[in-house]
Amino acid sequence: MPTGNWLSEYNDGQYYQDRDEFRDELLFGNKFKGKYNQSSIEQQIKNITLEDGSKLIKDPSWKLEIDETGAPILPDHPDADEIYKNYLREYDTWLSEHIERPYTLRYYLDRINTLSVPTLKAVNAVNAKISAITGTVTREGKPRFELLTQSQV
Repeated sequence: MPTGNWLSEYNDGQYYQDRDEFRDELLFGNKFKGKYNQSSIEQQIKNITLEDGSKLIKDPSWKLEIDETGAPILPDHPDADEIYKNYLREYDTWLSEHIERPYTLRYYLDRINTLSVPTLKAVNAVNAKISAITGTVTREGKPRFELLTQSQV
């Protein structure tokens, strides 16, 4: 039964630690092999082969970078777009297993399947800004919007 808490019964600090660990492994490692991904997002991008047989990423020292929200910055290529959508599917599945969310997992997966990658990135950027603001007024897992300052409204 929903409690109204965004983090449900999860310990707030533990949630963020576990989330960041999961995201790092999803992006760069393979700790969760079997349940989530078979190889890291970074490795999947390095493995993209172009029609001429060459690799999309030519620099062997290339490393995946992330933006200010923790999302991967991927090259512009249809295969990279599908890798990004798979990343979002796995990340949203993990979130839905660990916190109460406003909508069902099916909603989040349908959104990923329906929207284009640029639209998904725009939505995620707006959501990150909203989360940054609401994070400043969340007490005991619940947003307290009356605590918003005039500049945050």
